[in-house]
Amino acid sequence: MIFTIGGFDAMPYVVQDNFTVSCSPQFDTSNSFTALDGTACGERYMGDIISIRAELQEISTEKAAILSEILNQASFAVQYSDPVAKTATFKKPEVSAVCIFEGDNTEYWNYSISMTSLLVPCSDTESL
Repeated sequence: MIFTIGGFDAMPYVVQDNFTVSCSPQFDTSNSFTALDGTACGERYMGDIISIRAELQEISTEKAAILSEILNQASFAVQYSDPVAKTATFKKPEVSAVCIFEGDNTEYWNYSISMTSLLVPCSDTESL
């Protein structure tokens, strides 16, 4: 599995069973109409919006600072797998960060991230 956020390898921190990738197809319906038989015609497939939800655990403060800086940008590239390796540009996400302490007072951070991509355009061979 691949999960890299703006060059930061988040995969070692992903909580198993708490990584979800979903795809929402986007259609241009501006020239669409309903035929006499009730079928929709004229919709054009534009591409997909990708959503990723992930929980990351036990990130050291130094690495968490790097990740936070990336997540505070307006947009950034994310490499992920679903299971095919892909790359998309994502908008600034919803983030929850919680500081945890180990027995020796070492600081670590847990993140809950929910992010949505910009439109990932379809290739010419995929358009309807």
